[in-house]
Amino acid sequence: MNKESAAILVPTYRTGHEQLANLAYLAACSHDDLVIYFGDNSESHEKHQYLRMLSSIYPNIRLILHSKNIGALFNIFQLLDASKSHNLLLFATDDDRVSLSFIQKSFEDLRADPDISRSAGSLLRIQSNGTVQNDTKDSISNSSIDRFLEYFDPNSFNQIHYSAFRRKSRPDVNSV
Repeated sequence: MNKESAAILVPTYRTGHEQLANLAYLAACSHDDLVIYFGDNSESHEKHQYLRMLSSIYPNIRLILHSKNIGALFNIFQLLDASKSHNLLLFATDDDRVSLSFIQKSFEDLRADPDISRSAGSLLRIQSNGTVQNDTKDSISNSSIDRFLEYFDPNSFNQIHYSAFRRKSRPDVNSV
């Protein structure tokens, strides 16, 4: 049986040291069965060079580098479009530190049972003032994209949205 192809989609904007370190961490998670897509909205030549350097070290990195900021949602749509050949997806951002064991276990579970549509963990919201909130919502009933769109507000908080999902289970994702 062929393995379903998996990808992590990473819309990125920030250029701080922590964000660059997180991008390097995510790049290092790539391997033959996992492609990482970086969609960079930063307009920073230096960051684009940094991402090109990562892609030269890790061959399963794909880059979408914008010369102008196209906005967060269009960046996500471009990532979804570029990753159409992958059926298993997980979103991360430049603020995320998604554990490698979570990534491996999520995709392993999805590959093991074609009837499973998503594998989810908890959502942790970090407010701009530094306070942390755990989301008590049932993460299984809301896909990564639904939760991302519901909570996305770049001016009030960052978010970590741990959820891997099967593309075919999301008609709205397939239409992008």
